[in-house]
Amino acid sequence: ILVIDPVLPAGLYFKDIMGYLSTADGSILRHLHLGQVVAGSTSEAKPIRVENHTGVTVQNVTIDVEAHPPGDTVELSLSDDPFVPETLPVELPGTVDDGEEAQPVYVRVKTTDDSESGNKTAALTVSAEPVEE
Repeated sequence: ILVIDPVLPAGLYFKDIMGYLSTADGSILRHLHLGQVVAGSTSEAKPIRVENHTGVTVQNVTIDVEAHPPGDTVELSLSDDPFVPETLPVELPGTVDDGEEAQPVYVRVKTTDDSESGNKTAALTVSAEPVEE
């Protein structure tokens, strides 16, 4: 069997354990599903990664949260256990070479008693700067 790697357009991609969540231009392929969450509770943390296909090494990889429903708070952490919510936006340490993945970031949603129960998703953004040589 011949396996051919897909040729990806230049950019930064979000990935989870099931594959790509976005394209290089920011188009959403699928949402990061955080599962069924009851009002007043917190979802399980899900790992995501940023994959660099810009053609250069990048630094200051920054992840932020887009709008979310009232009463919901999407939290990001650099560790799963313990999950320690970071101040947004989250800047990842170090650099990411072309074709490589950044360290995982863990995402969860925390709801209030006034939140709507149901399936929760997270919308994230990413940016980075090229490393000056």
